[in-house]
Amino acid sequence: MSSNGNERKLSKDEIRRRENFLKVTSELESEGYVKKDLTTSAMTANVAGTGIGALCAAPLMVLFFVLGGSMVIEDSPALFFVTIVAFLVSIVVHELLHGITWSLFARDHFKNIAFGFIVEALTPYCTCKVPLKKGQYIAGLLMPFLILGIIPGIIGAFTGNMYISIFGALSIVGAGGDLLIFSMILRNKENGKVLYLDHPTEVGLVTFVKGA
Repeated sequence: MSSNGNERKLSKDEIRRRENFLKVTSELESEGYVKKDLTTSAMTANVAGTGIGALCAAPLMVLFFVLGGSMVIEDSPALFFVTIVAFLVSIVVHELLHGITWSLFARDHFKNIAFGFIVEALTPYCTCKVPLKKGQYIAGLLMPFLILGIIPGIIGAFTGNMYISIFGALSIVGAGGDLLIFSMILRNKENGKVLYLDHPTEVGLVTFVKGA
């Protein structure tokens, strides 16, 4: 998922994905599906996503302190540095988790998963090029949030490990954009058969609805 195509030059891969997107859209519409955009701007995704991520990370940090955890970074500055480096590396793992999960459900599996990097935003991304069912799409969307954020956050809180807690909290904030899209899906009420497809050039996705 990337930023608005009108604000930056698209890569060759993005142009190919847009062409594939238009082809898939045409095929589904010919089958009676109605397309609806669930997209947002890159700025909204960054600001609102960060806010949502922070709100989701806060309860785990509160639990960390309630259970007796303490933030004393000066005792182990090297470990704090390692934690930050691990988080930066996890940004790539975050996208891999999207791709691996979606590939389990996608037709032709990993052949329909694409990875890329938006130079202007210094941001890697992962996208699925074929439509998925709601549960399948959400599973891939939230997998990094669960694996890199929630699980380390819980472990850190109950063990009192400050570094694991920090890693989990940063990962949850980093998944804020995914959480924003998840909230958009939940607010979008559809009846009938619904398919979900990543938008090729904008932040978010589109739904295809057939029947009522």
